[in-house]
Amino acid sequence: MAKTKEKTPSQILSVQFDDTLARTVGSATYKQLRALRKDPTIALARQLSIAPILAAPWSIEATKDAPDGAKEFIDVQMAPLRMHILRTGFLGCTDFGWQSFEKVFELLPSRQIGIKKLKPLLHDISRLLVDRSNGALLGIKQTLAMGNDITLSTDEVLVLYIDVEGTNWYGQGLLEIVKSTQDDWDKANDVAKKYDNRIAGAHWVVSYPEGTAIHNGKKDVDNFEIASDLLNTLESSGKIAMPTGAKSLKDSIDRDLGGGWSIDLLDDGGPKQFSMVARMKYLDALKVRAFGMPERAILEGQFGTKSEAEQHADMAIINMEVRHKVVVQLVNWHLVNQLLRFNYGPEAENTVFISPAPIVDLVLEYIRSVYSDILKSPDGILVIADIDVKAMEDQLGIPSKESE
Repeated sequence: MAKTKEKTPSQILSVQFDDTLARTVGSATYKQLRALRKDPTIALARQLSIAPILAAPWSIEATKDAPDGAKEFIDVQMAPLRMHILRTGFLGCTDFGWQSFEKVFELLPSRQIGIKKLKPLLHDISRLLVDRSNGALLGIKQTLAMGNDITLSTDEVLVLYIDVEGTNWYGQGLLEIVKSTQDDWDKANDVAKKYDNRIAGAHWVVSYPEGTAIHNGKKDVDNFEIASDLLNTLESSGKIAMPTGAKSLKDSIDRDLGGGWSIDLLDDGGPKQFSMVARMKYLDALKVRAFGMPERAILEGQFGTKSEAEQHADMAIINMEVRHKVVVQLVNWHLVNQLLRFNYGPEAENTVFISPAPIVDLVLEYIRSVYSDILKSPDGILVIADIDVKAMEDQLGIPSKESE
C-alpha cells in the first residue's frame, strides 16, 4: 500500500498563493515615479511630510491582561527598529503607496523568539499575493534573476500601506497623485525655455531698398549683402558706428547708402513671461498639496500672515498624525502580535501594543507642564525661579483680567 505523501509547509503555501494582485491599470512605472523625486519642490515636500513623524516617539502600552514581562520584551524588540520602520516605510508608502519588509527572526538566549531585522524589499520585483476568494493579503512573490520566484507569507513579511481602496493593498502613493501636475509643470517649463530662446530676446530688423550701393570701398555691392553685414555686426557686438550730426541710426545709414534704409529693434513688451512664472508657482503649490500639506506652511508667503501659516502647518500635522497611527496599527497587527503569539501564546495578542506620541510642539508641552506645577504649588516653584507667569499664560492662550 502506497504511503500518502504529507504536505510540507511549502506545498501548503503554494496552494494558498493562487493569484497575484496587479497594480492599477494606467499606473506610472516605478522608474517614472522615482524620476519625480529629483524635482526640488517634490524633494522638499517629500522629506517634510515625514520629518515630524520621525521625531514623534513611540511608547509601549499594555492592558491588565498582558503576560508578565511582555511589555518589557516588546519594548526591547521594537525600540531599535522604530526609526528604520518609520523612515523606510513612510518613504516607500509616500512614493509608491506600499512598502514591504522581510522579517528575520532569531532565537534569543532567553529561548524567546525575537526580531533580528526587517529587510526592505524592492518594489520593482515584488508583487502582492491575495486570496482569490476574498481578496485577503497572503504575502508577496518576488521574481529574481533567471526567472526564479520566491514566495513569502504574511508571517514572513511585513507589508505597510496607505490609502487602500477595498482590497487593493498597493494603496495610493503620493507620487502617483503628483505626477500629472509635474507633467504640466514640465510642459510649462519647456514653453518658457522656448519663449526665452526665441521670443524674449531682442531682435534687430534691417529694412533695405532693392539695388546696390558702395560698401567698404567696393562699388555695386548688393544691398542684401550690406544688410547682412550690418546684422552680423549688431548680433556679434551690439555696436555700430554713427557719424556726428545724424539724429538716428537710420539717418546715418541713409547718408552713407541712400534712402530707404531702416533699423529697428523688436523686443517683448508684453506680460507673457510673468503669466508663465505665475502658472509654474501655482503648479508648485499643487505639488506640495499632494503631500497633504497646505503650501503656505512651507513655501514663501505672499499675502497671508504668520499666524495663518502656522494654522496651515497645524492642519498638516493632524494629517501626519493620522497616517502615523495607521502605519503603527499595521505594525501592531502584523509584527507585535506575532511576537506575542510566538512567545506568550495566541491569547497574548493585543495585550501589548505600540502607541505613537502626538506630533506636538515640545516647547509648548514643557510650558504647559510648568504652568500646571505652578497651579499646584505656586509658592514653592516661584521661589526656585523668577518665572514670568503672564508670558506663559499668553503662550498657552489663557485669558487674564488685564486682557478682558
